[in-house]
Amino acid sequence: MPDCCEIRIADHGPGFPEEALPYLFDAFYRVSESRNQEDGESGLGFSISRRIAELHHGDIFAKNRKDTSGLIVRVLLPIA
Repeated sequence: MPDCCEIRIADHGPGFPEEALPYLFDAFYRVSESRNQEDGESGLGFSISRRIAELHHGDIFAKNRKDTSGLIVRVLLPIA
């Protein structure tokens, strides 16, 4: 994406199984079925983030960290 701003967020959590990464931004997707709304998780955070990025004509990506455990999330937004 030409002339864009990149925001990169990295954590040191457990990461996600590789097979789950394509679905992280799907509404209501949860990696573990044992997680439920009683735990305060709805499976909407990543999908809301993607929608916000799209509304600003940008995109968002996630991948596991290679050097350590955790996830890297990249948000690309065009510069006005």
